Amino acid sequence: MPPHKTLAASPPAEPWWSRLRDQLEQRLAQPSAYQWGRARWWTRWAVRRRTERLFAWMGGFVNSQVLLACLQLNLFERLAQRPAPADQLARELDVPLHALLPLLQSACAMDLLVAKRHDRFGLGPLGRVVQAHPGIAAMIEHTEGHFG
Repeated sequence: MPPHKTLAASPPAEPWWSRLRDQLEQRLAQPSAYQWGRARWWTRWAVRRRTERLFAWMGGFVNSQVLLACLQLNLFERLAQRPAPADQLARELDVPLHALLPLLQSACAMDLLVAKRHDRFGLGPLGRVVQAHPGIAAMIEHTEGHFG
């Protein structure tokens, strides 16, 4: 009796519409297709929707990193009593001013900090909440430690 040969089971073939969708998605991901889609009124909405969704995901990541950096640098505690100039914060934190300014500006855009006169920064409405409730900061640091 000849030895029995077992063939590895091949995965089932994808339906034709799934293969067609995959090919279409591949083509639409090309830069030239993006430009083509933006240039036409009947496709512009789809291109805009995809772009907005992608930027929302990226924005969420960036926002969480800004919040975590503010906590790690202890900015909320430092600014709880009084606003401080950016150059003073840079010296105290031993961080180059050119690296700290984008963080401070991003935190202002998120209402964690507020820009004041004379290049000073203070706590913003959301920064006050984080500073006043240590449990929020602990939750953020714990979550970012596991997923960040």
